[in-house]
Formats: sequence, structure tokens, C-alpha cells
Amino acid sequence: MILKQILFGTILTTSLLACKPTSFISSVGNINSTEISLTEANFKVLGSYTGTHTSRRDLINIKGNQGLVANAKAELLKNAEKDGVSLTGGSRTLSNVVIDVVENKNRVTCTISAEIIEFTK
Repeated sequence: MILKQILFGTILTTSLLACKPTSFISSVGNINSTEISLTEANFKVLGSYTGTHTSRRDLINIKGNQGLVANAKAELLKNAEKDGVSLTGGSRTLSNVVIDVVENKNRVTCTISAEIIEFTK
């Protein structure tokens, strides 16, 4: 009877330690070093866009999540260009940038959301 309890306790402990929950990392804030004042109506919003990139955990490079962020940003810009919006050709910038990184045992997914604004004055 005691041997069954020890065996059950060992199996339960091993199964709980073997599980790793999905972790979520989010970054909200000014990732650019330029400070701007949006108190006047001197800009227009060209659109809100999202870019996502997923990679297997074993393929992440030595820079960690930076490669994922760069690929997700490239996807965001590609989605904007499908609507005819790009960062070139005027005083345009990304605003309200949100970076979400979701990790689990096998995969890491990075999603970037941002608005592209153009200054008119």
C-alpha cells in the first residue's frame, strides 16, 4: 500500500514538473527615440496594421527574439504596402507600436501592431 502511494506521488510530481505553461511577453511604449507632440491636428492616420512571425524554438538565432521582431515588422510593412501605404514618400512614421511575444515548448510567435501616421504640416 505504501509502495503504491510512493509510486503515485512520484508519477504525479514528475508529470507536473514536465509541463511548462505558455509564457506571454508584451511591450507597449515608445520604441523609437523620437519624441513628437500630437496636440495639434497636423497629422492623419493612414491605417492600422499587424505583422506576425512564428518560428520553431530550436531555430531562434543567437540574438533571441530580435530576429522574430524584425521579421514581424517586415510583415507589418508588407501588409501596409498591399493597401498602398509605405513609410517612404512623406513625413510618415509608426505610432502606437505594440509587440507581443508568445512562447511555448515548441514555438515562439511575435506579433507587432502599429498605426502609420503622416504629418501634414
